[in-house]
Amino acid sequence: MSKLSFDETLEKIKTILAENSGVAEMKLEDIKQETQVFGHGGVIIDSLNILDALTGIECEFDFEIPDEDLNEDLFSSVSELANYVYKNGVCGDD
Repeated sequence: MSKLSFDETLEKIKTILAENSGVAEMKLEDIKQETQVFGHGGVIIDSLNILDALTGIECEFDFEIPDEDLNEDLFSSVSELANYVYKNGVCGDD
């Protein structure tokens, strides 16, 4: 896979989250960078769909998120999750 920019990574993350949100009418433009992904007040994804979303992210970016990194901070916002994927999945092989 060729290297993606952060913005491209962010858009792919938003698409995966929207597809796995469990909300049929979820639109990509409804997902903002500062939106909390999961947890208290998270409006994008619930506990039933988070594993599907994580699997989608790992498949799309061809890397595995270690269990020790799966914490509240990772899901604090869409941009935080995209930043993690960008640093560890997209640019992690540098």
